[in-house]
Amino acid sequence: MNKYIEESFHVPEQIIRGLEDDSYERIGGIIRNKNTKDIVYWLREGGQPEKNTEIIMIKSTSLGKATLALTDFNYLNESFKEIRKKLEVALIESDLRNMTKIESGFSLSKEAESIEDHDSSRFQMIHAMSLLEEGLNIYRNIHEQQRKNDKKIRFISYDSLRLVVLSQMGIIRSYALLGEYNIAALRIQKLKNFLLDCALWYCRRRCHGDIEWYEWIYIAPLYIPGKIMSKLKDYATVEWKVLEEIRRCRKENVSIQDTLEIFINKMQKREVDIPVEVQELIDHLDYIDGYSMEIEAYKNRPVKFKKICDEISNKGAMELNG
Repeated sequence: MNKYIEESFHVPEQIIRGLEDDSYERIGGIIRNKNTKDIVYWLREGGQPEKNTEIIMIKSTSLGKATLALTDFNYLNESFKEIRKKLEVALIESDLRNMTKIESGFSLSKEAESIEDHDSSRFQMIHAMSLLEEGLNIYRNIHEQQRKNDKKIRFISYDSLRLVVLSQMGIIRSYALLGEYNIAALRIQKLKNFLLDCALWYCRRRCHGDIEWYEWIYIAPLYIPGKIMSKLKDYATVEWKVLEEIRRCRKENVSIQDTLEIFINKMQKREVDIPVEVQELIDHLDYIDGYSMEIEAYKNRPVKFKKICDEISNKGAMELNG
């Protein structure tokens, strides 16, 4: 089962007050001024709480840490090992061998981050990214194949999806370390679109599982008189009615993000259980919006990404100068 817990973060009192009086807002792992849009604080995991701090609780996911700065290669590699143990049972030997590409990619990236020589570090990071990219593409294909066999309450494809997300997060962090913030921003948007699609897929699968018997209504008018058909339609399940609403949204070219929001609202209104995997994806999409804002902030910094990460890890903020 995926991890889905609330995590506590110690933040300064003035940040809490800003959130309470609505002058600040939290998006993912960052807190920013609601009017100026300036980032005022990054949520930090671990460490000893400082004086004059209070606790803020947010939902944590198995897909990444609260901030891009703290989603380091150690974390990504440990998460990868956990998923590997679960997938070893289900995957064939050739697929398992391909996992070494991702594992090597994380290992090389971690080493590259610590290399002082810029050219050597860049060369190794690019090599690591190529391995992560190859592994990402392989397991995205595996995910697409697995989800065809997903059931309404058991999504066997979810672990391979987590592996795709971790690989993409590694690539995004690598681009940031290389100072390629524009490319990192594009990859974040690509990841967001992918997760929106997955969340919508799992919602559809959850609803579709209970109404497969009802599909025949589309062809039944060929054989059954109209009056009888109108009576039969009254017996449509709530899941079917939710799906009908989503079909309407897609026909009207409603964006996938808005469609997902409508889908969730309809499921809640009709008391259809929302899968925990979808809940996690929605929370992680909030994190991803925070990652995008972080990247925009990093672009204006004259120092390397690694130094930025150290500043955020130590202080929950970036130094204003140099």
